[in-house]
Amino acid sequence: MTKVSFVQRVLSFIKTDDESAVKSTQKQALKIWSKEVSLAERAISRLKQDLAEEVESKEEYIAEAKEQLANSYLNIDVEAVKTVDDRKDYVENVYQQQIANAKAKVESLEKELSDLKDEVNAKIERKEKAIAMYKENIEAIS
Repeated sequence: MTKVSFVQRVLSFIKTDDESAVKSTQKQALKIWSKEVSLAERAISRLKQDLAEEVESKEEYIAEAKEQLANSYLNIDVEAVKTVDDRKDYVENVYQQQIANAKAKVESLEKELSDLKDEVNAKIERKEKAIAMYKENIEAIS
């Protein structure tokens, strides 16, 4: 049994013999879908490149914030801790808060990075699904 071409199948389905219109439509569809595949592939490449640059930048900020966190444990105002009451007040109201603030900054930056990765990966996944759909369409009419 011979394979029937897309054009022959369409012509028999719509009961016409206007082969040129069907071929032109097929050609146009292939052109559009191929272009969409190309655009999506370039978009994925661009998204990955932009993500890599953003990750590098955010990782620098995270490293700096972690260094500030480590330093927050060491940063004690010796003038403010002369007496027992001063030390107690300092630990409860200043020292503890500066450590909490530094931890919160690290956590916030790490969450930003995680959210960015998730967002970009979701965009990439949508583009990959679109590419698969277009390639399936191309295969179906080729």
